[in-house]
Amino acid sequence: MKAIILPVVCLVIMHGSVSCKQRSQTEQTEATTFVLSDTMLSTIRIDTTVVRPVESELRLPGEVTPEKVRNHRQVWITTSIPDSGAAKIREGDMAEVTTASYPDTIFRGQVDKVYGEQDTTIRTVKVRIKLDNKGSLLKPEMVANVRFRYRDGNEMASIPSSAVIFDKGRNFVLVFRDKFNIDTREVKVAKSLDNITYISKGLEPGDMVISKNQLSIYDALHER
Repeated sequence: MKAIILPVVCLVIMHGSVSCKQRSQTEQTEATTFVLSDTMLSTIRIDTTVVRPVESELRLPGEVTPEKVRNHRQVWITTSIPDSGAAKIREGDMAEVTTASYPDTIFRGQVDKVYGEQDTTIRTVKVRIKLDNKGSLLKPEMVANVRFRYRDGNEMASIPSSAVIFDKGRNFVLVFRDKFNIDTREVKVAKSLDNITYISKGLEPGDMVISKNQLSIYDALHER
């Protein structure tokens, strides 16, 4: 069956860069080929899908203690962890602390002590964190927000969160092979933490995804 070759359709995507689609049509089917311009290629970022341990977090209120640390440049902060999460936090684990007074400043410290006794009335375990007091900003009895990150024990495929495209209630990524082969693939998001998204279905380790300036490409691929 003889194919009818239609003209090349070029789309200006951004900053004067051009991507082209060439369409060939038979009586029953239509094939679409997307070609990424070299200019656009230089503006995107490509990341590789990697398997990593799944991390979760605990966010809890805390307080700067009035107790003095031997090193006067350090302070202690205490918080109470729910009984269900106490086993996940151990001495030596890292913690991040922020305060309402200095919302843009992150104080990083280390779990100094996990108290053995439990407050049975509210089923919590007390934890103490030691951290550097930059510029003596933290004052006794100042309220703080404490954040712990810990491993869930499982491993899963992961990509930068910026690579995920949410469209009509579903999640997609653009899988990159070369500038002539870019595919849209639906993925199942298990969870996201900071700038990492864990994928339970749809990607394999080693798959390359576009994580920057991909929306224009996605729109061009899905033109009707």
